[in-house]
Amino acid sequence: RHHRAKLGLLGREGIATCPASSMAWPDDEQVLANATAPQGEDFVDSFTSKLQALNETQQSINTLSLWLRYHGKRSEQAAEIWAAEALKAPVARHLLFIYLLNDVLQTSRKKAPQLCQQLGMKMEQVLPRIVETATPQVRDKIGRVVNVWDERGVLLKPDVVRLRNILALGGGKPAMSTPAMPAAAAAALRSTGSEAASLSSCLESLQSSDVLDRTITSTQTDGNLAQVLLLKDGPVDDPSQLSIALGRADAAFEQVQGNNDALRAELEDRKRLIVLLCTAVEQQEVVCAEIAAAIKQGEGTLSRVVDTRSRLDNMQNELDAIAGMAAD
Repeated sequence: RHHRAKLGLLGREGIATCPASSMAWPDDEQVLANATAPQGEDFVDSFTSKLQALNETQQSINTLSLWLRYHGKRSEQAAEIWAAEALKAPVARHLLFIYLLNDVLQTSRKKAPQLCQQLGMKMEQVLPRIVETATPQVRDKIGRVVNVWDERGVLLKPDVVRLRNILALGGGKPAMSTPAMPAAAAAALRSTGSEAASLSSCLESLQSSDVLDRTITSTQTDGNLAQVLLLKDGPVDDPSQLSIALGRADAAFEQVQGNNDALRAELEDRKRLIVLLCTAVEQQEVVCAEIAAAIKQGEGTLSRVVDTRSRLDNMQNELDAIAGMAAD
């Protein structure tokens, strides 16, 4: 679109046009909007048959992803069917269901958030079963998909950590282990309520985060970016190389923008951790004050008990003396 706009090939509505023709092609969503929406059992049968016909080509995955987005009002039903068919599918087709999920999560976050939410909820139920029967190669491919979700901020950090735990354990129940930390921090985590769980999840995910290192490395090693920076202040001598330079510029833009998005998400997560830590510290200061007051009260009570015990001992000694005198 950017290049066509420069060449004057975009109309007012953003539809690609040709100077020699006034024809404008409708986009995919307009085509879907003109189709008759399946109702009731028709939707179940239609989605099921489409899942069974799904293949590994990008066109097949994109088309079904777009179809799901258009029928976003049936998100809960669609997620149920996706999960059921994924669990029934042959092992060799499991990866297709992950690729379809990936396309939906990345392309429909803004236009169909409810669909993404419902599919995300089912994913944590389906993924362990898929990973259990997956070969190491398939697990690696699923791991790369999870890495993309992490880098592009498709999922929250705690969700990414849980998925990585599932992959690491081969589909077993993820162990919610807490990273080693100083005793003071461990005591802070003993605060009750959802804040403690959120703090634990944040600490666990951010201690294992390598977003900053990966973005710096990718920036330093990206060939497209290096070539674009070399051309920053100078003209392209060979006009035949202009299209190549434009492609490199677009690729470099997407790379840097993706890195910045990942870093912004990381920054927000760490700011949230600071807030949670401050809240935990405030809560623990209140608890510590209450404990100190209870200790002081206990010391006073203990002093009274000691005094009482001393008086009772004296009374016992006096009674023993009286008894001895009476015996004499």
